[in-house]
Amino acid sequence: MTYGVDAMIPVEVGETSHRRHTFKSEKNAQEKTINLDLIDELREEARIHEEVCKLRASRRYNTRVRPRSFRVDDLVWRLLGEARRDSSEGKLAPNWDDPF
Repeated sequence: MTYGVDAMIPVEVGETSHRRHTFKSEKNAQEKTINLDLIDELREEARIHEEVCKLRASRRYNTRVRPRSFRVDDLVWRLLGEARRDSSEGKLAPNWDDPF
């Protein structure tokens, strides 16, 4: 109740909505065919935009990565998998093993 009058929704009043009142089926069919014709162009624009974003992300990543090359007999850190970890140390166990 607002200002002493019960609120009424348009269904109770019997009025149609603006969208239903202005809907024209012929114009809607024409707009559908136009949109179907344009969808290939929109897909192409989206694909180009996606490629640009991927290229930008790869460039940003590659500027921060240091190139490294390893040779035989180099000492490197080895990542420990779940099978190699000592279960007695719990979650505080190291993630990396000594150089080998």
